[in-house]
Amino acid sequence: MSDSLIRVALIVNHFPLSSQTFIVRLVEALVGDPAFDCRVVIMKNRRPFDSMVRSEHAEAVAACLSEAPRIRGRGPFRLLSALGLGAGCFARAPVFTLRALNVFRFGRRALRLHVLRLALVLQSLPEMDVLHGQFLWFAGDLAACSGLGLTGRARLFAAVRGADARDRSESSPGDLRRAAAAGVCLMPVSQSLAAVMQQQGYNPNLIRVVPSGLPLDEFPYLAPSGRVIEERLRLLFVGRLTRKKGLDLVVRALAELANAGLQCRLTVVGEGPERVAAYALARQLGIEWLIHFTGTLSSAEILMQLHAHDIVVVPSVGDSDGNLEGIPNVAKESMTAGTIVVASDHSGLPELITDGETGFLFPEGDTAALVETVRCALSERRRWDEIAAAAREFVQQNHSVEAMLERLRKLYAGEPAHSETASNGTLI
Repeated sequence: MSDSLIRVALIVNHFPLSSQTFIVRLVEALVGDPAFDCRVVIMKNRRPFDSMVRSEHAEAVAACLSEAPRIRGRGPFRLLSALGLGAGCFARAPVFTLRALNVFRFGRRALRLHVLRLALVLQSLPEMDVLHGQFLWFAGDLAACSGLGLTGRARLFAAVRGADARDRSESSPGDLRRAAAAGVCLMPVSQSLAAVMQQQGYNPNLIRVVPSGLPLDEFPYLAPSGRVIEERLRLLFVGRLTRKKGLDLVVRALAELANAGLQCRLTVVGEGPERVAAYALARQLGIEWLIHFTGTLSSAEILMQLHAHDIVVVPSVGDSDGNLEGIPNVAKESMTAGTIVVASDHSGLPELITDGETGFLFPEGDTAALVETVRCALSERRRWDEIAAAAREFVQQNHSVEAMLERLRKLYAGEPAHSETASNGTLI
């Protein structure tokens, strides 16, 4: 490894994605730090930057992108595209291509050409010190490329971000066994996800928790007491509208609060497959007039919503497919901006929030408990400034971009990763 520079290749599927701002922030942090030489390997689609990448980083980010050979089209056209790619590679390097397509050695991701396409990109890059896949399914690909002799002396890492922890449509137990044998270090974003990986048999010595980093300057603090006071309680939900986000719980809780005489309204920021069902539920309960759906908003617009509401509700649940959250970024953003958070105790949220001290927690999936917790939060309104200040301080110390980079710098450099304990007792 270079004494002056750590050369890092981040491996992603799509870049940038509005639902993956955590990856955008990681890339911006690495390209903006002189200690790193960052490359971003895009395996599927490069998207327009729009407002996703901050202007001061846009040129540097654009210069660091590398794209894997694409498989285009759908159905039979996609199959023809894949066959064409495989045939072209075989014509140039038959032995190498057959090795990369060895499904008996590398599993179904070899059959889907994931291994071959990543191998082709790695061949085009200079020697890297670190190869860091941004989801669990890249662990098997990195192990395969290591077996092909393409990773050199690079240290191998794969992030675990939540949905990927139990998703076996992309990664199989065989992929994880190969990854562990190749020394791929997993980086779950929460201790709860680290526990899931250990339950699946992954070597605990190859697991290091690294929470996603939040740029605090994007979410300036506004104390609860400094906001416009309205008679009506203002609740906010922000997130992609999928089952694991638990929007239906908030709708039911809003109905119960309204029926009990509490004046309140709900703003829903985001889009997704559950929007229609959520609106239908609101109509069924007779409270559709209390809910405003904004659709997708920019980061600046979300900040305005955070400062304009009293409580952000983060009611995450595990869905029927075993889909998990890590630590939802909206909870960190809300805490940084000074907005009180009421969240479920799902997955890594108790690692972020200490009940009654930096926010409020309720049992996952329990609507009645959510209603009671909102009431509890209201009863503690005189302490909101104290709670909000403690919440921001906790995020700054443990979940800021600076805290993330410090952990990554040590792990990338191969320094011993001593366990640290956060103020709420969470191993980080």
